[in-house]
Amino acid sequence: MARLILPINVNDRKVMGKFLKQIAEYLYIKRDKNKPKPSMYLRMMHGMNRISIVVFLLALLFLLFRWIFK
Repeated sequence: MARLILPINVNDRKVMGKFLKQIAEYLYIKRDKNKPKPSMYLRMMHGMNRISIVVFLLALLFLLFRWIFK
């Protein structure tokens, strides 16, 4: 069986906490209070990126579904 090699130690809670915090800040689920509010153009860019991430994940789910129930 192949072993998955990750660049970080996933057992380290601090590393995973920082990683999940970065994702939450990027998606505006959680905002850092010390950072200034992003500009309108940056918010629009992040909005388009969110849409593309959602479409990509939906496509992956669709392909996985087709692969499993072929």
